[in-house]
Amino acid sequence: MKKNDSDKINAYIQQLMESSDLKETSKVCDNEMLNAILCRYQRQCNEKHIVFHTDIRSDTVQNIYQHDLTSLFCNLLDNAVESADNIPDSFIELTVEKKENSPFIIIILINSCRSTLCMIRMDFLYPIKQIRADMLRNKSIKKVVKQYHGNLQMYYDNDSGTFHTIITLKQ
Repeated sequence: MKKNDSDKINAYIQQLMESSDLKETSKVCDNEMLNAILCRYQRQCNEKHIVFHTDIRSDTVQNIYQHDLTSLFCNLLDNAVESADNIPDSFIELTVEKKENSPFIIIILINSCRSTLCMIRMDFLYPIKQIRADMLRNKSIKKVVKQYHGNLQMYYDNDSGTFHTIITLKQ
C-alpha cells in the first residue's frame, strides 16, 4: 500500500468517525470504530422494526485494521439488514468472541431471510434479488477473511428461515 493510499484511508476513517450517522448512542463494544458501526446498524434496525442483538466480547477485534473492520462489518450488516427487511418478527444476531486457547476470533451472524431462492456463485449463496450488491459485498468480506488467514461459511436454514454466516479470523 502506498503512503498516499494509507493517508486517504485514514482520512476516510476519520471522516466516518466524525459523521453524524456514526455518532455513538450507546456502548455496544469496547472498540470505538466497531461500536460506531454497530450503533449505526442498531438505529437502522430500529427504524425497520428488526430486532438487533449483539454480543461482542472484549478485546476481540483489536488486531484488525480499522479499514478491514469497516469493510467486514458494514458489508456483513448491509447484507443482513437487506435480507431481514420487511419480514415480520425479523432479527439480526451478531456474536464476536475469541476461541479459547487459540489465535482465532469467531464472528457469527444470523439473520432472518425470506428468500429460499438462492444460487451458488463464487463460493457464496445469493438471494436472487440481491445478486449484484451481494457479490460486491461478499467479495469484500472474502478479501478480509483471506487477509487474516480465516475461514468463511454461509448457509441458509430453510426450517428457521435464517441465513447464517460463520467467520474465523486469525489474530
